[in-house]
Amino acid sequence: MTQFYNIRCGVIREGCSSAAAATTYIYTMTISTDAAKRVILNVGGLRHETYKATLKKIPATRLSRLTEALANYDPILNEYFFDRHPGVFAQILNYYRTGKLHYPTDVCGPLFEEELEFWGLDSNQVRLTYRVAKTAAQYHYFRLMTTVSLLR
Repeated sequence: MTQFYNIRCGVIREGCSSAAAATTYIYTMTISTDAAKRVILNVGGLRHETYKATLKKIPATRLSRLTEALANYDPILNEYFFDRHPGVFAQILNYYRTGKLHYPTDVCGPLFEEELEFWGLDSNQVRLTYRVAKTAAQYHYFRLMTTVSLLR
């Protein structure tokens, strides 16, 4: 839904000092109510945008408790800044959206678990995902090495 706001601006003509001599202009500014429901998260220099309601899906986490009073909120840019790993955060944000946590293959297990802890997510869910990913990687490595040795 979109709302329209009229803003009155007065400009005093040159040579006049009274407000009565001012010329009034009316500007119409369009503000989407959808924009008020969104939040911008700058993680490691990469900007992510999502709905505030998405971040409330998992309570008692760092993202579910965001307020503009936090020190990492920038009112000029209207965003929160976190100096964290942006690749891991993409998976974490996707977890909020879908309820499925995927282990990034280009990140080591301890770093992934450290990031989950920082964001306030349950590490028990991570361990299962990490083991599955590690086992899958070992399986694919074994198949590759077997194929290479058969070709020799």
